[in-house]
Amino acid sequence: MLLTKQRKAAAIQQQNRLTLLEDYYSTLRQLKRARQLFEQTADPELVTACVYEINALQERYTHLLHRLREENVTAVGIVR
Repeated sequence: MLLTKQRKAAAIQQQNRLTLLEDYYSTLRQLKRARQLFEQTADPELVTACVYEINALQERYTHLLHRLREENVTAVGIVR
């Protein structure tokens, strides 16, 4: 019974780490798109919106990067 609970807890922890890694890569893709839009935009209002979006995504990226380091998650796999 205890072993089953430990396995469940380990499986949940691994799923949480995978979700964290997916969020990280999703944020990187969003940041890349926002930067591309910023480079292509000439409208001053859109430039301002892009700047705010890039700043928000950079903050999210930094937060996720810290969480990945805390959880010892790597792109190759999950370190135990």
